[in-house]
Amino acid sequence: FLFDYARRKEAIVEFDLACMKRSLECGAELSRKGKLFINVHPQLFAQCHRVNRLLKECALQFDIPLENVVLEITEQEILAAEEPAIRCAAELKRMGLQFALDDVGMSYSHLNLIGAIGPSYLKISHSFGATLHTNPTHEKIIRNIIALATDFDCRVIVEGIEEMATMAAALRVGAQLGQGYFFAEPREVVDFDSTAKRQVQWHAQPMERDHAAR
Repeated sequence: FLFDYARRKEAIVEFDLACMKRSLECGAELSRKGKLFINVHPQLFAQCHRVNRLLKECALQFDIPLENVVLEITEQEILAAEEPAIRCAAELKRMGLQFALDDVGMSYSHLNLIGAIGPSYLKISHSFGATLHTNPTHEKIIRNIIALATDFDCRVIVEGIEEMATMAAALRVGAQLGQGYFFAEPREVVDFDSTAKRQVQWHAQPMERDHAAR
């Protein structure tokens, strides 16, 4: 609702930068434990200098290792494979940041940017992941995305893993990472360590989790 309002007011960039700053502040501790994924709107790539400045300021202020920050490009809007966006991605990667393409297979497709931006992760949409174990068509789509990711040296994150059967299916098709309520529900940072340890004990599986700041 807020993003829709910001779009109508032509304030997407300002709103998304505010979200990014707050996510970095709240997720600073997580960034020192592992990868911190932060959703970013495609329009931010037209304001690269502002993104660059904000990331550097937050890294210094909140003691954040930028090499542990992954900018997750959402599919809310088309991100054209234009030179400014490609240069911006290259500049941010030189700072140590990584990229993920969010909701692969849904809405606007950013798959044409894999070669230009070089994302480290492809996130398969919840719409495909949640029905992976019951929908043969979705399984085929995910297998093909995994094959594509392998060719481009990306890792695949399957979203929507909410039960054991879904996780088993994701492992069967070769997914490396998973996200969903099967692993844990959203929680406060202060509770993360103790809950994560319990999850590892309960579900000792060769699939990793990713931390996300929303």
